[in-house]
Amino acid sequence: MAVDCVLVGFNDRTSLRSESADRLMAGRITSGLDRIYRKNIELNWFHVGGKWRRPFEAFSWILDRPHQGASNGTHKKQWWTLGEEPNSACFYLASHLYTKWKHTSRIVNFFPAQLDELRRLLVEETPKLVVISTTLYTHHHPLVEVVQFIRAHNPDVKIAIGGWYVTQMVSVVEQPRLSEVLSLLGGDFYIDDYQGETALGHLLEAIKRGNGASGISNVLYRAGDQFVCDKREIEDNDMDDCAPDWSLFSREELGPTVRMRTARSCAYKCSFCNFPIIGNLALSRVETVEREMKQLAALGVKQIVFADDTFNIPLRRFEDMLRMMIDNDFGFEWEAFIRCGNIRREDTFDLMKDSGCAGAFLGFESGDPSILKNMNKAVPVERLASGALELHKRDIPFLASMIAGFPGETWETIDTTVAFLNHIEPTYFKISPFYYDHRAPVAQRASEFDLRGAGFNWSHATFDSQMSVDAVDYVRSNVRNSCWMPSDYYTFFALPYLRGKGLSNGQILRLTQALGTCVDVNRLANSTSLEARSARAKALSTLEATVRALPWEDARFALVEDSPLDAPSFRAVVDRVNADISGVLARATENVRTPEMPVENLGVASWAPMPT
Repeated sequence: MAVDCVLVGFNDRTSLRSESADRLMAGRITSGLDRIYRKNIELNWFHVGGKWRRPFEAFSWILDRPHQGASNGTHKKQWWTLGEEPNSACFYLASHLYTKWKHTSRIVNFFPAQLDELRRLLVEETPKLVVISTTLYTHHHPLVEVVQFIRAHNPDVKIAIGGWYVTQMVSVVEQPRLSEVLSLLGGDFYIDDYQGETALGHLLEAIKRGNGASGISNVLYRAGDQFVCDKREIEDNDMDDCAPDWSLFSREELGPTVRMRTARSCAYKCSFCNFPIIGNLALSRVETVEREMKQLAALGVKQIVFADDTFNIPLRRFEDMLRMMIDNDFGFEWEAFIRCGNIRREDTFDLMKDSGCAGAFLGFESGDPSILKNMNKAVPVERLASGALELHKRDIPFLASMIAGFPGETWETIDTTVAFLNHIEPTYFKISPFYYDHRAPVAQRASEFDLRGAGFNWSHATFDSQMSVDAVDYVRSNVRNSCWMPSDYYTFFALPYLRGKGLSNGQILRLTQALGTCVDVNRLANSTSLEARSARAKALSTLEATVRALPWEDARFALVEDSPLDAPSFRAVVDRVNADISGVLARATENVRTPEMPVENLGVASWAPMPT
């Protein structure tokens, strides 16, 4: 049966990431960025089974260990991963394409685990278009791998690539280098818009009619040796009109945990954040959210993650949403990004608890008033602390997220942040080095702060990026009565996923604390002393015992040992294309619109993107 479109979700290649981590940790530090990458591994990765692995990869290895060496051929290595959760971009687009255009779609939710399904769709269902979402990408390597796999199994199908990585690439790299990069990436069309639903609908309609992309707004297409876009019109799609119809999907496709949005963009203009560049704040009506939740409840969903930048703004709408959830008694547990300092009334916190709030992500960023002022975060520290106290009173776990090194930072302000965290005692905390994004508002004050550089390589009048790495270590070592939260493919989003796998909040806390015992000894990774080996062995033993004692439900995916992505012939093609793209980007440096922005590091990573 022919299908109009195949939507391909995230490519997260664990084997390649582990190889890169192993090389970095075994090698000699030759640059400041090397030191940042290594510190990222020390704080967020774990040396398990002879390899550096991120948390869920470590869990999967530990849980599979009793079966290792089995020779009966029936054992499949389960792969616990956040990639099990529905890829929001794919599901939202699939719903939009059908409800607004009657275009049929199939979803490959998590690329590296569903290669057989993608191969079948490409060969048997002959789609008109394959769409690759780049919302979660910070580098071209995994994207090239997806494109080359598609080309290997259906060289004639058209490929459209869109999402955050594409829009940032187009905004940073000028012609003719941009066309060189887009040609090498291998797509036929690129959608340059932070939304893009309307552009994709028009593009697929044109392809089905046998037409090209000429005249379609926000779509780059090949014209000779260049990629051109005939019209650039920023999309402003109505949130209610574009809300997904979840009834189009099955229980098996969705699983127990779903991310949904009720708002787009943010009402605030924090000076470190570039999110507001996607447009003004847009909101779904409470009635629209209610309809979506009724559909999700009917499909057996138990965990809702609200992906809104700030779920509790506007406050009255937030309270109406909570009352709606209570009235319907959906049985959901939910998590969201919350500005607790903006909640003035205690009964609002009661509504959060009564409606099923099981976790909150609090972007405090700093505990020092002067740094918060520089960040354009207007809420007094005292209100932040009182909001945290209200969450504690109701046993709602929360993560306090902090930034080290923002302009104005000193060791005194770092000490103030430590004191703040020790006062509020968050369930979890994390702190990351400041990332200097030239598209964020702070860039307009660069001269005021003597702010120079870009990405994770910067300096200003009172701090620099290397000091921020030391500050991360200092804060982690001096915060008491709070659990360090790894931030590389774990962090806040681990909580609803793990609850969907059958774990309680208390069990998740114990699991994350066991990860912390390994983080404590990761700095000894290259030490061969008896004391260091003993400490590492003890930490790993604690982690293994904790993981095995938990009531894990089965994983959706099996880890493929002999992946076709590792075949020498396939790797040779991918490596050559990636090398060519890296070369073009290096030559493009002098033509970048913001000269200090490193084009190899587009997008804001959760911490430091792993070099490959």
